[in-house]
Amino acid sequence: MKRLEGLLVLLPALTGCGTPTLESTLADVVEETGLTYASCGAYRITQDECGPDATTPPAEVQCLIDAVAACRPAHLTLTRGTLEGDPIDTAYVVRPEGAGCSVITIVDTRADQFGGQSLTTSQCQTFTRVDGCPWVTTSGCAAM
Repeated sequence: MKRLEGLLVLLPALTGCGTPTLESTLADVVEETGLTYASCGAYRITQDECGPDATTPPAEVQCLIDAVAACRPAHLTLTRGTLEGDPIDTAYVVRPEGAGCSVITIVDTRADQFGGQSLTTSQCQTFTRVDGCPWVTTSGCAAM
């Protein structure tokens, strides 16, 4: 019986139970304000669409751009591949605060086998729409 008890104690550690994911971190960020957030969905950026003519963002990204302009609570998850094809996921959360709003980014690089493997959350003061992939950029970000 002792072996079974020991296995049950180790099982959560072996299965990664309790390890935050991009989705669970996004849910925590959204839930902590008590506001209703519109989902702009998820979009996977392909290497082919990121050429010099990529000036028009897809509908999912435009949804986020519009939410920032209106300071309306919303979120979007963008997936972009590294040069080797490993996915980097970034969730953007538009959060109204006082007279303005900020954008929270949750970046998951844990699938990047050649880069820093981390899950980071930052609050950004500036959000800018740019021509070309990924159509948006943030600055003035501080870790949360």
